[in-house]
Amino acid sequence: MIPFFRKIRKQFADDNKPIKYMRYAIGEIVLVVIGILIALSINNWNNKRIEHKIEKQFLSEIVINLKDDYKQVQKVLDFNKTKDSVIIETMQLMSRASNLERRTKISSLLPTLAEYEVFLPNRVAFDNMTSSFSINLISNDSLRQILSSYYKNTLHLTDFTQEQIKDQTRKFVDESITLLVDDDLVKKLTGLDLKINQLEDFYTNPRTFKNLFNMRMNMVSQNNLLDYIKKQIDLILLKIKQEN
Repeated sequence: MIPFFRKIRKQFADDNKPIKYMRYAIGEIVLVVIGILIALSINNWNNKRIEHKIEKQFLSEIVINLKDDYKQVQKVLDFNKTKDSVIIETMQLMSRASNLERRTKISSLLPTLAEYEVFLPNRVAFDNMTSSFSINLISNDSLRQILSSYYKNTLHLTDFTQEQIKDQTRKFVDESITLLVDDDLVKKLTGLDLKINQLEDFYTNPRTFKNLFNMRMNMVSQNNLLDYIKKQIDLILLKIKQEN
């Protein structure tokens, strides 16, 4: 195409010898500019194509991570549902059941009472993208903002509540479960016939009920946050699907 323009430009220049060289120079400049603009346009188009391909790859990996997050959230919610029913059952046994019945039943519930589940988001794909490029690689403004908000705020939303979950469960183990230790339990576990002066009782000590109640309230707060995170994940996955 450029040789064609040059041929036409030279023909016009030859018709008027005095301004021949000026036309030639101007024509040469115009052709160079046109060539540069075409090259830049092709280069920009190619760069955009490459960036879009990279963006789609990272979004595909982020989708996998988000689906993993969703499964983690649901796992915590399912565990909390089970533990909540165990806490309620324990409270009922403490107030209504006979010593033998509650001792046997509560002992079977202790593994669940002493455990907890927390949610940790999978940030691998997002962190890889932002470390290699930047969040601006995401071309859709709305999607970029909600992704940035999700990964920035998710841990902040859950950190405090989930730390409370951990601390309260440990407190229950340290303060309440040890109250179940008596002569019969020691003999059953060790074979030793010892006399333990147990000053407090698991079933009647106010701290036991308080620890159980606090664990339940902390789980309610955690569940509310996790329900919110599930909605955010659903929204992001929908936007990514629409983007593709």
